[in-house]
Amino acid sequence: GRETLSSSVEASPLLCVSDDDLIIHLDEETKLTGESLRGILSLYTRRFLRWEKQKEKKRKEQQKEEKQKHTCCWCAKRCARSGGQPRFSEKRDRAENEADEETGLLFHTGQTEVAEFDGGKKEEKEEGDLMGFDCCGQGIIVYGQEYSIEFLPTTMADSTRILDDYTRFRLFFTTAKAAVQGMKGSFIVVPARFEREGREKGEEGTTEGRRRWASFDVGPAASITEDAAFGLQLMEKGVPLEFIRGVMNEKSPFSLSDFVKQRARWISGLWKVALDSGSLRLSSRLPLLLAVSLYSLVPINLVFGHVVIVTTQILHSNAPPTWAALVFCTSMQAMAVWGYAFGAMQNFSLPRPFMKLPFVDRVEQVLRKAVLVLVCALLVDCWLLMEAAGTMYAFATWSSST
Repeated sequence: GRETLSSSVEASPLLCVSDDDLIIHLDEETKLTGESLRGILSLYTRRFLRWEKQKEKKRKEQQKEEKQKHTCCWCAKRCARSGGQPRFSEKRDRAENEADEETGLLFHTGQTEVAEFDGGKKEEKEEGDLMGFDCCGQGIIVYGQEYSIEFLPTTMADSTRILDDYTRFRLFFTTAKAAVQGMKGSFIVVPARFEREGREKGEEGTTEGRRRWASFDVGPAASITEDAAFGLQLMEKGVPLEFIRGVMNEKSPFSLSDFVKQRARWISGLWKVALDSGSLRLSSRLPLLLAVSLYSLVPINLVFGHVVIVTTQILHSNAPPTWAALVFCTSMQAMAVWGYAFGAMQNFSLPRPFMKLPFVDRVEQVLRKAVLVLVCALLVDCWLLMEAAGTMYAFATWSSST
């Protein structure tokens, strides 16, 4: 869709995208909601108000600085006339005499003359002022709201992705303002000028191109998960990435095989970006390498821990499990249960407006959500087995993945 949009902008005169527009990247099954639009508008409104406040503060500081220079100029002139200090230069004396005769050293005249005394450079309007539209953003995606659920097991298994949105990605986007460990491929808001500069002004010779260059054209090495490579590019180029307080709806894979292939594609793509993605520095790829390593090993570790306990009980029925095995398995299991339960709480929503429904319908909807959350938490081992299957399939088809 990104390549189609870029080509259609050039081909169709009806679709005109200016530098001040925002481009929202969505997957095929992603639904744009009113809440997500409010979140996007809220983000860039806050950025604009912050820019306006900083600009006003900078203007006042410049006025204060110019006033101090003007006062110093006036004091130096008086000292020079009284014989206390020599005059600074003939050009300054001539300017001061003209100001005395014509304007009496008014503020704006002194400001102009001081600018000339500092090397003859006049104040120029700053270029590249984006008025707060200098960042990208990403929000939250859920999979069990409004849409009819095609395949309930994959929708429940995707609850862990919502946990990622609310914890890991939100932490990095709000504190570091960067995609430290990559980003997802949907619900990405990008100012149009960034993508346009990435294609038109991204040559090596331009300062603006070096500072802002970021594009989804990441090359064949990172083409499977180009969203992660794009996020790392933004971090290297100093473009902030903000967290959007909004939710979009999306569908989970329609079958178990689709789920396994989706996870395998992500795993292989993230490994390729983390290991070798062309122009990205190693220091930028190390956090992603850590994340994809843990993502690949945690499901296998959880399954392996259960196998060890079951095998120990079968072979040594009278011997209790060791404390190390109990602590490891219970802590990992508790974190997994909490993560899937939290994700399911956000994933399966109550119909809106909820309070306008009849009392019987409200009780039915609450019970339905409680049952879904409980089932999702109790069957956490099934979801981890599905994740482990995707990881193993990724490494089994590593040589054929492109």
